[in-house]
Amino acid sequence: MPELRKQKSDLRKQVLSQRQKLDFNAWQEKSEKITKKVRQLTEFQNANAVHCYVSMNDRNEVATDSLIDDVLNSGRQLIVPVTN
Repeated sequence: MPELRKQKSDLRKQVLSQRQKLDFNAWQEKSEKITKKVRQLTEFQNANAVHCYVSMNDRNEVATDSLIDDVLNSGRQLIVPVTN
């Protein structure tokens, strides 16, 4: 199990490094493409509750703010994880 944790940690570092290399426009474009695909999913459209993380843009995570706004404005339940 410790080896699996190390592999997971190494992979997270690699992905973070790749994301941080994106310039603002590339990051924004990729975020919009991803959230557009999510909005098109039948499961998303039919969901009464949506689980979504709040993006940390300083880490170039997929920007979820517009997706979160859509969920809240539609009257559906939004569930977000709590982290330390």
